[in-house]
Amino acid sequence: MQKILIVDDKEQNLFTLKKVLADLDVEFVEAMYGNDALKATLHNDFALAILDVQMPDMDGYELAELLRCDLKTENLPIIFLSAVYHDDYHVFKGYDSGAVDFIIKPYEPKILLSKVNFFLQLHQQKLALEKAVELEKTKNYLENILFSMNDAVFVIDLQGRIDVCNQGSQSLVGYEQDDMVGQPLHAFLTEEICMNWVQQLASDEKAEPLQNQETSLQTAYDDKIPVLASASPIRDEEGDIHGAVFVLRDLRERKKLEEQVYRSKRMESIGLMAGGVAHDLNNILAGVIGYPELLLKTLPEKSILREPLEAIGESGQRAAMVVADLLTVARGAAIAKEIQDLNVLVKEYLASPEHKKLTTLYPEVLFAHGLEATQAGIFCSPLHIKKCLMNLVTNAAEAVVGNGAVNITTHEKKIDENKAPEYEIAAGEYIVLSVEDTGSGIPEKDLQHIFEPFYTKKVMGRSGTGLGLTVVWNTVQDHESKIFVTSDEKGTCFQIYFPVSKEKSVVIGESSQQEETAERSGTILIVDDEPQLRDIAARMLKSLGYTVDSVCSGELAIKYILDKPMDLIVIDMQMEPGMNGYETYLEISKIYPEQKAVIVSGFSDSADVKATLKLGANGFIKKPYSLDQLGRAVNEALRC
Repeated sequence: MQKILIVDDKEQNLFTLKKVLADLDVEFVEAMYGNDALKATLHNDFALAILDVQMPDMDGYELAELLRCDLKTENLPIIFLSAVYHDDYHVFKGYDSGAVDFIIKPYEPKILLSKVNFFLQLHQQKLALEKAVELEKTKNYLENILFSMNDAVFVIDLQGRIDVCNQGSQSLVGYEQDDMVGQPLHAFLTEEICMNWVQQLASDEKAEPLQNQETSLQTAYDDKIPVLASASPIRDEEGDIHGAVFVLRDLRERKKLEEQVYRSKRMESIGLMAGGVAHDLNNILAGVIGYPELLLKTLPEKSILREPLEAIGESGQRAAMVVADLLTVARGAAIAKEIQDLNVLVKEYLASPEHKKLTTLYPEVLFAHGLEATQAGIFCSPLHIKKCLMNLVTNAAEAVVGNGAVNITTHEKKIDENKAPEYEIAAGEYIVLSVEDTGSGIPEKDLQHIFEPFYTKKVMGRSGTGLGLTVVWNTVQDHESKIFVTSDEKGTCFQIYFPVSKEKSVVIGESSQQEETAERSGTILIVDDEPQLRDIAARMLKSLGYTVDSVCSGELAIKYILDKPMDLIVIDMQMEPGMNGYETYLEISKIYPEQKAVIVSGFSDSADVKATLKLGANGFIKKPYSLDQLGRAVNEALRC
């Protein structure tokens, strides 16, 4: 009777597992700790091991690695079960430690039963194969077992010619089985691995099995695919070698997962770097934008200094836009989301100065749109969606040489359970935003890199920063959406699938954005660790008529407030060393629960911003800000 090793530190889980697998004709050996499981392998031969990942003393990953180090259990199939770890990193870690499957709890009992039954069958086939080779040496037994395996299996002679191959080999290589029999295996498999090991077999009767060697396989379609190769010699009763069995496992899906993990980690590290850089740059740009604006208010209309000062301010604004892109790449900036109609956002972009400027730069390009989606509500950040659309349309226009077209469309699409795996998204209703051009297309070698930061074929400084599509990719991720790209010599099409929101969209008026900044009165305390930023904010607010003072830390702000209450506090979120903005406002609110405040940051984790606003802060403004923006934020906070 076959035996299954089940390891879990909770008795209830062991009981449930045996209940699910009760229909199998097997013997269960239980262990609640890793050491007990290792002891059980000394006295039993197991067909399969089912391990919980999270266990005290020794977790499932460690136990699997120890099993792989033992000759008796190095080929034991392992299935991981986990209710805690279900991200790509831990799943891949499970496969890397030797698992054949990784199942997330709660699982479907029938699926687990089916998978366990499959590996039990494989174990039975293995035993049958060993028995056939040892006792009868007939190819019929070997062929019957081989044909039931999904992996490609080749039986070769000592010259490396294929004697037998299974259905899995036909599926993997692409040739008919009869066409492969008699051919040298190295015609398909990398020669240095295949022939070197076969020659070793012929010359050394103590030749060791080939264990999990990564190599490539030439297919009938003239492409090479990654495979994991293992091989064992075939011996007769006297121990003489007569050939070998090669087993090849397709690694394309595993490589795809590795690439996804790598790209995710790379984007994460770049995002962390971008967030830190953006914070520092925003602090610097506050002076580049703020001081010219203050100076322009004091200069005569015809002063010769106006033009250079306006140029400095405009350059600062352009730099701030690049920093905003970096913050989007960082994916840690606070992003306010609301229900919006995607069609309305598209129309707003088409009416924007940015799009009008684009049409003048590319007069030979026809910009068309067809907004067919009737239920176009999505939960989104309107600013980021319009920036995303602007980047895609700008790229599309730049891709067109001479006369051509850029077409912007929306339509609804329902993804059912059968289609969901193909699209790699959850089943449900989506609004698809498409931007299609008639340009020359993107080369195949570039397609897999286009969303990487600073990967651009444009002239840096003249046509973009290399962050445009990275911003698009991060925006899509932040909105739990999916982007697809198709490209050929006739053009390129980007499609973004946004989940449909069932709630009604809201329209935010822009009256506050157009409000004149009139002179006002009130007492304001500025709290910022940067001397230059304290000076800029103080000058701006004094120019509007406010009475202003400033301190350089949260600790000093608390002391100041105790002696002299203020109508409003403008607090920087990130101050070092000492208390940050949230901690400062928390302590001040204990003294004056109704204290009004505006929080300011060049970059901040959304958790900090949300926590401070929830605590009672009346507004948030992002550096670098203009006199008008600061004035409106302060005025609105004072009126709350």
